[in-house]
Parts: sequence; C-alpha cells; structure tokens
Amino acid sequence: MKYRPEIDGLRSVAVLPVILFHAGLGIFSGGYVGVDIFFVISGYLITTIILSQIIAGRFSLLEFYSRRSRRILPALFLVIACTIPLAFLLMLPSQFNDFSQSVAAVTIFASNILFWKESGYFAAAAELKPLLHTWSLAVEEQYYVLFPLLLLGLWRLGARPALMVLGVIFGASLIASQFLSTRAPDANFFLLLSRAWELLAGSLCAIWILKRGRSGHALASTLGLGLILASIFLYDGDTPFPSVYALAPVAGTALIILFADGGTPVGRLLAMRGPVFIGLISYSAYLWHQPLFALARLASPDHPPMAVMMALAALSIGLAFLSWKYVEQPTRHYPWPVRRILGTTVAASVLIASVGLALNYTGAQQAYSTASLSEQPTRHYPWPVRRILGTTVAASVLIASVGLALNYTGAQQAYSTASLSPQNRPLLDQITRMAEMDHFATDDSDPCRFFVSDYNAATDARVLRCSAEHGPALAIFGDSHALDTWSAMYAASDRPFLLGLSQQECRPHVAGTDCTTTNLPRFLERHANRIGSAVYVQAGFWLLTDQNGEPRARHLFTDGSDLRPQLDEAAINQVFAVLEHFNAVVPVTWFGPRIEPHVAPETMLSIACDRSSDLLRLRPAHQEIFERLEGRLADQAADSGIGYIRVLPVLNFDIGRDLYDCEHLYWSDGDHWSPEGEARFGVRMTPAIEATMPPLQEDIHNVSTPPLGHAASW
Repeated sequence: MKYRPEIDGLRSVAVLPVILFHAGLGIFSGGYVGVDIFFVISGYLITTIILSQIIAGRFSLLEFYSRRSRRILPALFLVIACTIPLAFLLMLPSQFNDFSQSVAAVTIFASNILFWKESGYFAAAAELKPLLHTWSLAVEEQYYVLFPLLLLGLWRLGARPALMVLGVIFGASLIASQFLSTRAPDANFFLLLSRAWELLAGSLCAIWILKRGRSGHALASTLGLGLILASIFLYDGDTPFPSVYALAPVAGTALIILFADGGTPVGRLLAMRGPVFIGLISYSAYLWHQPLFALARLASPDHPPMAVMMALAALSIGLAFLSWKYVEQPTRHYPWPVRRILGTTVAASVLIASVGLALNYTGAQQAYSTASLSEQPTRHYPWPVRRILGTTVAASVLIASVGLALNYTGAQQAYSTASLSPQNRPLLDQITRMAEMDHFATDDSDPCRFFVSDYNAATDARVLRCSAEHGPALAIFGDSHALDTWSAMYAASDRPFLLGLSQQECRPHVAGTDCTTTNLPRFLERHANRIGSAVYVQAGFWLLTDQNGEPRARHLFTDGSDLRPQLDEAAINQVFAVLEHFNAVVPVTWFGPRIEPHVAPETMLSIACDRSSDLLRLRPAHQEIFERLEGRLADQAADSGIGYIRVLPVLNFDIGRDLYDCEHLYWSDGDHWSPEGEARFGVRMTPAIEATMPPLQEDIHNVSTPPLGHAASW
C-alpha cells in the first residue's frame, strides 16, 4: 500500500482534539469526535491491507492478527504497566477494584463492554478512570476479529455484491445508533453495534479507491476538513452521540481519504511535517493522555487547574514520542525469531497462578528469544505469527493477573487503610461500602409503598387495589435524586400509599431523557384521579452552566477554586414546559434542588472525622448559586401554577454536620444520600412533601377516572 502522509496528518486532527477535550478545554467541546475519525481511518487502512493481500492471493488471518497485535499491544501494555503502581497508591479500594477489572477487560478487548456495564448516573466519574479510553481499542479489535472473515466471504461473490452487503450493514448500524442514542445512550456510545458504521465508512472508502482509483478534489477535501472542524467546535456533551450527528466527522474524514492528495490544499496542509509527526505518534499519545489526566485528578481532591492539564497534555506528547520510538517501532519492524510459540500460550496459562512465576516466565521467554535471534537473517519481516499470538496471550494474562492480584489479595486496601488515622478507618470502610452498593435497590415488601418498575397491567392493577384501600397516592418522580427522595420518604413517612415512578433519568432538557416520550405520562393520565400529588425532584447541577455557558455537570463543583456557575435559563424553561403538561393531568409540585456537597472521598479522609464540623465549609459561590437557583425556580413556579417547595430551608443542610461524622456517612457520593442520609433528611422533608396532598375525600372511590389504556396526547 502506497504511503499517504496526509492520512498521518489526519490522525493529528483526531488525537489533539481528544486530548484537549479530556483536559477540559472548553473550546474543544466536541473533541470527542476524534475517536470517530480514528475509526474511519482504521476501517480504511485495514480494508486496504486485507483486500490488497486477498487480490494478491496471500492473505492470512493469522498474519493479519499478528500484525494487529504488534501494532496495538506493546505500547498498550507499557502504559498499563506504568499506570498500575500509581493507581495502587492514589486510589481508594473501591476505585482500585474498578480499575483492576478494567485492566483485565483491556487485555481481552472487552473494556467497552465493562465500561458500558459500569456506566450510568451513579457510576464513578469517567475522568477518574485511567483506562476508560481503551473502550475504543476494544471496539476496533472486535471489528478486526469479525470484519476480515466477513470480507473474505463477500469478496468471493465479487466487488459489487460485497459493496451492497457492506452498505446494508452500514445503514443498519447507523439506524441503530440513531435509535439507541435516545433509548440506550450508554450502550450506544460504547458498543460495536452502534460504531460499526463508522469503521465501515472507512472500509467502503478503501473498496471505492481500489475499484475506481483516487483523484484529488480541492473542494471536496476542504468540505471534509470543514465538517470535522465544525463538529469539534460546535458539538458538546448534550449532542446525542453517536447518531446522525456523527455523520459530520465521519463524512468529513471519508471525503479527505477519498479526495485529499498532494495537489489539494488540505492534502498539502495535512502532509506537513508537524501534523505528520503528531500523526505518527498519535496512538501512543492517545494511550498516555487519559491515565495522566485521571491520575492527576486522583492525586488532587480538587480538579487540577487548566495550566496543569495543559502541561500533562504536553507530557503525553513527549511520552508518546518515546514509546513510539522505543516500543512501537522496534516491535513492528525488528526481525524477531521464527517459531515455537504456541507452547508459550499453555505455559502462560499455567504460570498465571503467581505473579512471581509469571515474571520468571517472562525472563525465560526473553532469554529464549535472544538465543534464537541468529536463526534468521536480519531483515524487516513481521514477527512469526505463532510467536506473536502466543506472546499476546502470555502478556495479556500477566497484565490481567497483576491488576487482579493486587485487588483481590487485599493489598491495595490494606495500604489505603494503613495510611489513615485510626479514627478515619471506619469512614474508609463506609466509603467502600457505598461505592459497592446497589443505588437503585428499593424495598418492595409493602404492597402499596413501592417503586414502579414497569408501567404494565400488573402495576395498574396494584394501583387500583391500593387506591381503593387507601385513597390517592403520593407519587415522586424525576431523576436519581427522586429515587433518593422516595427512599427517604419510605423511611420517614407512614403514608400508606406511596409511589415512586421509575424514570430516574427524567430530565426534560437533556436529550435522551425527556420523560414525555416514555410511558410515564401515559401512566399519570390513566391514574389521574388515583394520584393526589406528583412531586418532581431533579439534581440542581443539570440546571447550571459554567461561566462560559457550557454545561459541565459535576465539574462545576470539582474544578478547584474556579467556581462561577450560572443559571441555565433554556434548561429551566424546558423543564417547566414539561411540568406544565403534567400539571394539567395531576397536581405537580417541584421539590427544589438540594445543595450538593460534591466533596471528594479523599478530602473527607484527609480531615480527622472528629474535626469535620470545624474544618469543612462550602465555598460561598457554591451556597450562593443554589440560593439563586431556588429563587429563580420558585418565581417561575408561581407564574406557571406549579407547586414549589423551597428545599434549602427545609433540609437546612450544614456541610459540617450533615456530610459525615466518625460513626456515619450521610452521602454515598457527591450528590446522593446514603441509607443513613435518607433517614436523616427524610425526617426533615416529610412534613413539607406530605403537605402537598389534598385532604382525603370521603367519596374518592366514586370519582370517575379515565379507563386504563387511555392514550394521552404528548
């Protein structure tokens, strides 16, 4: 395959925005599309290699997989090996448990599945996961396993049938990504099903060029670069992704692959020495940046300042050059020995029982490799296939064993515990327990005090029975803070008919969580006269932006001293628009956003628990923004005819006494209550919420109600 410098230059356009996006540089709000650019490039390159070898009659699956192993694994294992000891020192036991699982998942290219399973509202902060970025490597490797087999079969039918079938798969995957972007956004982001079309876009480019050739086109390639840059600077965290929005960076990359060459301005720009150099080291740069950022954030309870993040971004480039020169290049091009490696697979499987034996094995294998170098002439020839595949298995097992052994032997937890003052050690146990807790677990033992799991006929029948026995229900709905509130009411209230409505991601202003498109409004309408009050609860940070108007979620309260959040007026208005629809069906009251402490566990553990009430304080801007938000919501609620409960005086939150003490931890994370917190705050808020219920009417059972199954117009 003829070398195309502009493709390496295009890699720089992919990797730099990703790094700067993860560093938190707001202008690169859509920098995550760099991964999509990588996907298209990868699809193009591997398809070009496979097809050229198929046509030449010398394609080998084992050789293909060995090349992929040499390309991906050495630098990856180096980064993991460097990350493990630092994670051991900086992480809490619960964090290290997740990290060790990710180490194991990375080695079998299943980290995208693991991170999908771990994703969700209560998941550990993504920016604290050193190996989170490996999800994209897993997607690519899964594609590499399946695509060559598919292409081998299709190419026997001819180029046109192959193009047609791949086009159909491309379309199906794109449709799936659009469909899942609002219904299962986490699965949509991480899994191959929704990403295959991006890789296939590159594959289709390769087939097109193979059959029709390639010619430069200045306008088309310029349009391609424009589409990429527009998505980098215009998209943000609220853009449903991947979805049809991903067509911009994917199509832009495809246009550059198809039409950029030395005769076009874009081709000449990307082929310059600077972009090509960054492109050459882009894989290692991608590997290094996330561990550096995550470890820096773990090392500091507050978010590191931007100057530190920029320095780490530069460091990732420096480390990338070293690992590219001294790891990537030698392992790809050095003339390693020829045979006898299948046995190392068996040896590795036996030696995983102990890290020490595994290390001994590594030394023996290296000695064997060195001794056998003279068997082959020194020439640039790929490593022998069997040796590569066997070494891949052995190294994967070794890396996974180290991570899992450190965790499951309890060594890391013992280290963390020993480093604490004696009075804070029970607090570490509680923090670990909270991290492992199932936050969505609810008590369903009471027939009429339950959290609705399905809006089905059985639930309808249950509501009918309970309303006949107890009158109208008090219902609570919203996001995960509504689940907290329902659990607190369950603990503190003796109301006989208490409903939690299971739409934990009911955030009307956030794409994919608009609860008007779910079964919730239909349920409310079916049972309009069986619900006396519907109380809405939502986390406050969703209604705030940073000082530049960018939504930053929890980062608003973890970015060190730079705390200048603003009210998100558009989001607030969207929520009220939805609540007004609901209020036309059942009486709605907004239980306002509570103050969210967002104190890192490391900060709590650094302060003696018997002095927390004296030393812990909210920053003035933190308190002030929730007071402003409360006033803003209360005013619009009065104008909209929606009930509103001012939460700040009701909960009377004092961070010194209401976060933790030497015996209790009242918050499971930065903005959710622990079971002890639910009991503590439930007593304070129950009277205010119960006051939203109308007096029980004697003839409530005779009130006509809409028939079950009545459809609402939303």
